[in-house]
Amino acid sequence: MTDTSTHWDNIYQNQEYTQVSWHQAQSTISLDWILEFTSKNDAIIDVGCGVSVLVDNLIDKGYTNLSLLELSSSALSAIKKFIFTMKIF
Repeated sequence: MTDTSTHWDNIYQNQEYTQVSWHQAQSTISLDWILEFTSKNDAIIDVGCGVSVLVDNLIDKGYTNLSLLELSSSALSAIKKFIFTMKIF
């Protein structure tokens, strides 16, 4: 059996992240809860972010104090590529 980070790297290297079963174009429940119970200046960490759009949705809503935590280096590379392409960071 592979370790956890190897497992997730394998998924993100071999599947289009928009085609995995848990992908959402808009983070629904998580985004709704964050918008309801936090302010735009609160520190928020997305644990196990994968290649999630939650951070994108939060940035669109004006949140700035955001952190991402992910085991998969492949997922992190995809997120970094997006962030630097969009000049968010």
